[in-house]
Amino acid sequence: PMSIDLNRSLCRWFLEWGDIEGIFCYCFLVISWNLMCRANNTTVIMFADINWTKFDCMDIHFCHMKGDQLGDLAKHPRHLYPNPNDWLVCPVFALSLYLMCCFNTPLEAAGGRLFPGKTQYKRFSDSLRRCLKEHEAEVNTFGYNVKDIGTHSIWKGAASLVASLPGGPSAASICIQAGWIM
Repeated sequence: PMSIDLNRSLCRWFLEWGDIEGIFCYCFLVISWNLMCRANNTTVIMFADINWTKFDCMDIHFCHMKGDQLGDLAKHPRHLYPNPNDWLVCPVFALSLYLMCCFNTPLEAAGGRLFPGKTQYKRFSDSLRRCLKEHEAEVNTFGYNVKDIGTHSIWKGAASLVASLPGGPSAASICIQAGWIM
């Protein structure tokens, strides 16, 4: 699993690229981490599945997940909240930045997807590998080998973080959020 410190560093490194690819990767990483989901699930988020339910809560419905092949849990959205204490890992900030800078595709042409295109998983995975390689020495100081970090590390890292919080969510809640079968 990826540590929160490595996650924050990756967020910063992606933004330091200073281009659209970096912003795409930054948003993809932040959304995946905060949703505690597989990168494959992040690639299929549809605009129609994103709702603001309260002043500060964004709901995302997944129609299909590995642990829910029939979509039985789609009625249970995942909630995303802004992080006013740390803008770097704030999903609302990341999504806003992405939509302002990168999203120039008409919704019809995008197929309604937040991350339009057929190879977004590969795009993110390749960029993640490139970023890790560029910062290999720093990644090693976190105790990781760059070859051991991948898209699953994000999902596992988010789950590991919330499981380690004193007074944090129950194991059942974490399994539900991460899409694991109990």
